Amino acid sequence: MDFLKYLKKLSKPEEVEKFMIVRKVGSSSIGLMPKYLRSYITELNYLFGEVHTCTDEAKSATSYHSFYNFGNNLRKFLEAFLFFKYPSHEVSNDSRMRLFFGDEDSATDFVNRLTNEHSHLEEFVDRGMVPIDCAEISRMAVFVLDTMRQKDPVQYDHFLKSVGAADPLPAQQA
Repeated sequence: MDFLKYLKKLSKPEEVEKFMIVRKVGSSSIGLMPKYLRSYITELNYLFGEVHTCTDEAKSATSYHSFYNFGNNLRKFLEAFLFFKYPSHEVSNDSRMRLFFGDEDSATDFVNRLTNEHSHLEEFVDRGMVPIDCAEISRMAVFVLDTMRQKDPVQYDHFLKSVGAADPLPAQQA
């Protein structure tokens, strides 16, 4: 990963294909580098990009994989993002969520409900029988990104730059 980060800092033509060594039991081979490694310097940036994609419900037809995986992607993004924001081991994941989203239980409960229902079918077997609610996913993605922008607009802008995306949220009032 350190070497990959170094290579990404070098200027290079965009047309160059990128490869990686794929280890197998007893052998290895050279294969195409997955898009998420080519495009993003860390998994956190990739996950932010996936959450960003889901802010626009209209993208559900062309980026259905982002909507389908939203529960897992959001859960993983928030776990990593909030751990770096509140790194004390004395703070639980639930406490980090409350610190970030505020003391209002309904916001944290809404995030937890959506990430759990869309991440774990074990407890919600009937959930796997119905189509995902793209409108609800979009509302959640907008809510998370809006909270990020309110809490730390500089970091939020840098996340947008890291995935090469425009701000999907309405302009803030001065």
